[in-house]
Amino acid sequence: MTLEHCATLLREGDPDRYATLLAAPQPVRPRLLTLYALNLQIAQAPWASAEPLLAQMRLQWWADRLAATAAGGRPDDHPVLAAFSAEWPQGAPLLNDVIAARARDCEREPLPDLAALYDYIDRTSGHVMWTAARALGAPPEAEPVTRNRALGAGLASWLSVLPKLNALSVGLADRAPEAVAAAAARGLAALDAASAGRGVIPKSAYPAYYVGFPARPILRRIRRDPQAAINQVTEIADFSRRGRLAWLAATGRW
Repeated sequence: MTLEHCATLLREGDPDRYATLLAAPQPVRPRLLTLYALNLQIAQAPWASAEPLLAQMRLQWWADRLAATAAGGRPDDHPVLAAFSAEWPQGAPLLNDVIAARARDCEREPLPDLAALYDYIDRTSGHVMWTAARALGAPPEAEPVTRNRALGAGLASWLSVLPKLNALSVGLADRAPEAVAAAAARGLAALDAASAGRGVIPKSAYPAYYVGFPARPILRRIRRDPQAAINQVTEIADFSRRGRLAWLAATGRW
């Protein structure tokens, strides 16, 4: 039941990551599912209250529960934590820094510059992808490749909803189209670097890299017309998303 609960949360709250699970081999799905569901809960925590202090308290609650889980506790009173602890008995230490990075969302302040944006994406998307990749057998030397892939994927996801982030005061302080285009270009360069280094990744770990399958067309569109990305959410057609994921899973060429 807890895995079903995680699947429902992910399908509704993070459909792209949920879609990658369907393309992953059955044996690895529970581990990825529970990690992604927990990450979603952490990402949503800053928005549990409009009051920054209450939102921070919610994030701290997750930090405390993760610490208890890593120490051997079995949080049976929370379905996501219960499922996560069953699949990750040793915990996932990088999630602590994910929580710390998400704390800035509680402050309702925009990111001051592109360097801060790249750091934020690395400490959220980067940490989650690296955690997943290591669990599936990626060696230590695969970390730069992984973080490049996660940066491209994370920037595509973040920039695609930039109007919503700006409305919540957590977008970019610099709202010039040039800054948005530069971020999209950085994301595309990161994806290229990851693809070039794919040889160090064992195929067993490939499902961790399926995340971000729609990133390239999104980033290309934003780089081409950054003003449009500032004005409205950037989307690609569902059939295009499905096709890209199917091609990626069939070829392994991410």
